[in-house]
Amino acid sequence: LMNLVLAIVLYSYRSFLKDDYEYKLAKQNGSLVRVFSIVAKHIPGHGDRIELHGFLRLFKTIFPHARADQLETIFRHLDLDDSGHLDEGEFIEICATFQYHLQLLQRR
Repeated sequence: LMNLVLAIVLYSYRSFLKDDYEYKLAKQNGSLVRVFSIVAKHIPGHGDRIELHGFLRLFKTIFPHARADQLETIFRHLDLDDSGHLDEGEFIEICATFQYHLQLLQRR
């Protein structure tokens, strides 16, 4: 009987953790969608995507000494579907990847 009670408690706790994680992920994605929208609207392009020339212009403003060829290489790696622009999904994926790597570095 004790094993059954323990199994039920453990299952409930795991379910709670999963729901909490999914809630936090959805909240984070909502914030990233807003950030993407702001960035995409303030650089030249279509407003729903970030194109290479807008990306170069944005990052040359932030990093004035960066070489255009280096920035273009970074852009090509970030453009996961080789469409020539970064869309909302790619932006969220990039941010999630950076966040994951930052968390790994902080644990060391």
